[in-house]
Amino acid sequence: GGHNLCGKTRLADAVDLSAECREVVSNDSGLMQGAAAVGARIQGIYGSSSPLYTPPLPANREIHWLALEWAPCFKRVCPLG
Repeated sequence: GGHNLCGKTRLADAVDLSAECREVVSNDSGLMQGAAAVGARIQGIYGSSSPLYTPPLPANREIHWLALEWAPCFKRVCPLG
């Protein structure tokens, strides 16, 4: 089973917890990079960002990417609604 700790940890806590995980599912974020750094297997989710710019570097990763023609857009609010 999994545990959802969204909003219940600080970044340092999340990285420590990631070190104890076999696998971490994360969007393109500092959390994904921290989990990769401590050796967790990564399921990296990319929507409006791109793994061509910020991939997790370890080989124990799987990238899920829509490869939309306008990505990466780097906008905080989607201009498409």
